[in-house]
Amino acid sequence: MRGKVVAGERFKVVVKFFPGVPDNIDEMFLVECGHFPAVRFKVKAVGIYPGCLLSFPRVQDEEFIQRLEKAKGRYDQGTLTYNAPFKAESASH
Repeated sequence: MRGKVVAGERFKVVVKFFPGVPDNIDEMFLVECGHFPAVRFKVKAVGIYPGCLLSFPRVQDEEFIQRLEKAKGRYDQGTLTYNAPFKAESASH
């Protein structure tokens, strides 16, 4: 991202991430300002998301089979997506 911030003006940088796997995130980005050396900012976070894996046998009733076939069709067409909304708590500094 590039842009200009004039003298005396403030610019807020918001960092959001959407982890694909539950893991530690350790990234860095640089901010350059004029002729001054770039400043490094480290971002450390833990990617978590709700999930559950069960190995119990499923009841193969008619409704389940219909829903499974519908989901398989949507997956094959590429229209099956999962979007977990990101809700950051506002912090006033």
